[in-house]
Amino acid sequence: MDWTVASALGATLAVLRRRFLAFFVVALLLTLPCLVVDMIGINPLADFLFTAISDVLVAICLTAGTIRAMVGKKTDFIELLWKLYNSCGTRLFFLTLLQTFAIALGFVLLAVPGLYLLALWAVATPVMIVERTTIGEALSRSVKLTEGRRWSVLGTLVAGGLITGLLALGLVLAFDLHHQPDSNAAKVLRWTISAAIMTVLICVPAVLYVLLRQEKEGVTAQQMADALD
Repeated sequence: MDWTVASALGATLAVLRRRFLAFFVVALLLTLPCLVVDMIGINPLADFLFTAISDVLVAICLTAGTIRAMVGKKTDFIELLWKLYNSCGTRLFFLTLLQTFAIALGFVLLAVPGLYLLALWAVATPVMIVERTTIGEALSRSVKLTEGRRWSVLGTLVAGGLITGLLALGLVLAFDLHHQPDSNAAKVLRWTISAAIMTVLICVPAVLYVLLRQEKEGVTAQQMADALD
């Protein structure tokens, strides 16, 4: 099945229309420790670890939820949280650290290497979650699945990021967060906005993963959803 940047974004929007509330509640709940750490003012290393762990937990739940939503399976936030049981959390934590460091370093080097790695490894996270691979296998599978489609993959990721970023900026300005960044009210609003952003940005790679496997391997979304059960 051929797909375009527009159709990938459309599929993401369709998932979010149906499941945004459940996804958003899960993101809020799993990132609540980050808000507590931010308010208490624990050292930056602890803040980083809490954030990284929370991001991984949210990615597991929302990736599974997105794929299930694409075949019409209703998933409430309790079912999403249940996906953490027997998950690949530890491996995904180190995969996320590796990707984040490598892509960030690529952006420091005139941005082009970072964009290349972003496209190359775009679906490594859903690969690991659905197929229960090792870190190396997840990266290799992502390279294989995105081959010949990296411009479309990158275009979808960038478009999704820009749209989400502009909406987030509008909320920051609307609530005047930039004038009182250290107040507790500002921290709560930042936490809420971050959870909303995360909800959107995690859905995009999951949708791309489904579209790429359908196109390249003939695997149906139903089969991928069944693999998560």
